[in-house]
This record gives sequence, C-alpha cells and structure tokens, in this order.
Amino acid sequence: MVKIAFCQATFDRDIELTKTCIQIVSPFVDMSIISYDQSVSSSQLKWFEDNKEKYKLELIKYEWRDDMPAMRNSYLQTAKTLGIEWLCVSDPDELFSEQLASNLRQLIEKYDSDGYSILGVPVRDQFTVLGQVDWLDDLDKLKDDFVSVASHELRTPMTAIRSYVWMALHKSDIPLSE
Repeated sequence: MVKIAFCQATFDRDIELTKTCIQIVSPFVDMSIISYDQSVSSSQLKWFEDNKEKYKLELIKYEWRDDMPAMRNSYLQTAKTLGIEWLCVSDPDELFSEQLASNLRQLIEKYDSDGYSILGVPVRDQFTVLGQVDWLDDLDKLKDDFVSVASHELRTPMTAIRSYVWMALHKSDIPLSE
C-alpha cells in the first residue's frame, strides 16, 4: 500500500479553512503535513497541537520571505524524509469534496500501479462532485459577456480613427469635419 500525505501551506487568515481541509482528508491519508508561517499565532496553533495524533499532523514552521515555492518545498522535503510516496496538495480555499477524498487511495493506487507519478484533479471536477457547478457556468458566461462588450467598445473608436487616418494619408478631397 502506498503512503499518502495531505500537504498544505497556510497563513493566519487561512487557519479555519486549513482545519476543514484536514478534517475532510485525514481519514483517507496516512498523514497531513502543514507548513505555516510566523503570522500564525500560538492560539491558532493550539488546535493543531491538540489534534496532532488524531489527524496524524506534522507541523513545519517556515519563515515567510514572499517565496511560496520555498514554503511549499518545506513540506515536500518533510514528505521525502518521511518516505511519503504520494502527496495530495491544495491551497486552503481548495476544499476536497468528501467523495473525492474517500476515493483518493483507490485513485492513487490505480495510477501508481499504472506507472503514473502525478494525478491532477481539476477543481471544476470537485465542484461537479459537490453539485455546485451552476455558479461556475454563470461566472463563465459573465466573463464571456464582459470580454465581448469590452472588445466591441475598443473596436468601435478604432474604426473611426482608422478611417480618418486613411483619409488624411490619401489626401482625400473630402473635407474632414471638426
């Protein structure tokens, strides 16, 4: 059986979301590795310390220097040291659905036996599982409408400008109105 860890980098503003992620995923992974920075207070860390055994938590304090890849490397190095074979990584606001979390081990073992080393699960698939895809479709339509209107509004003045420039360059006998 492969060793699976849930990993996440978190900050003081994301602690509650990180707790929720751990609670959803922890029954289906071997451990959770959480990298946190100096913004996380001791009172915020108390929950993690109190639940270290329950959720099989490994905590890593990281000195934040505006370098997210280095912060993520802190939990990657810890996972490597602990012999973890597969990592499930998410940002605090990317909650795993319970259905996805409960199938993680099965999915990973299938892909591992097929020789894959990475299993990407698009966020949209998680929302589909949760049945919340409607708002994503609405957001997509709003984006398309905005781009359409914006490009039209930008093209409209360009047509007039292009016409005046053409007339000026070709010294047309047609007088330009002011």
